[in-house]
Amino acid sequence: MENASLVALSRQMVLRRQMDIAANNLANMNTTAFKGQVLVFADSPMDADMPGPDRTRPLSMVTDLVTAQNWSIGDFEATGGTFDVALDGPGYLVVETAAGPRYSRNGSLRLDGERTLVDVNGFPVLAANDQSIRIPDGYRSLEIRGDGQIVLDGEDEIGRLRLAEFDNLQALDALGGGLYVANEVPRDAEATAVVQGMIETSNVEPVLEMTRMIEVMRAYSSATQMVNQEHERQRTAIRRLGQSQA
Repeated sequence: MENASLVALSRQMVLRRQMDIAANNLANMNTTAFKGQVLVFADSPMDADMPGPDRTRPLSMVTDLVTAQNWSIGDFEATGGTFDVALDGPGYLVVETAAGPRYSRNGSLRLDGERTLVDVNGFPVLAANDQSIRIPDGYRSLEIRGDGQIVLDGEDEIGRLRLAEFDNLQALDALGGGLYVANEVPRDAEATAVVQGMIETSNVEPVLEMTRMIEVMRAYSSATQMVNQEHERQRTAIRRLGQSQA
């Protein structure tokens, strides 16, 4: 196959990946604390014979390198829920799973049947002492303070949410369900405050994602047209060569 066709096909493969990412971002635009993704790709210049007036234009093979997270914080939405919390800063809640601790910014917390504080996936939320947090019954008020301290009736502290921060956010890998696994040991959060009665919304901007999808569709169509033109050029060349030898 000609180099020009290979270049166009490499571009189409990356465009399909971009479309998948944009579609996933849009599908999670209402998911609490969801972080949008972007595709990072590289191009490698190469020589290619182009038909027509653009034959001297440089072409590049395109390769998708990595899917990167957009780590910006989403807007805060008031819910009034006693156990709903938003994290004002770069910190993460720590939850205990069968595979070990995982990290989340989804603050839609609740109590399970044993009155243990759990996340939306049902995993126990850890306290600063790395133990689960059990909320006793019969209290009149429950306050979750900015430092994560959980106080009943204005005076009885029953635990403090463990908040973790990372020097390199790229050390976090998304697992689904709003959870992340870390490739480095986190430190205790110093620049994060807990806001009770609110949740963080997704940082996806629907208009931008729709615009990106339209651009991807147009670019894919252009690459398809280029492949078709190259195939037609090859067919024409083969036909004329056959006629000249007849």
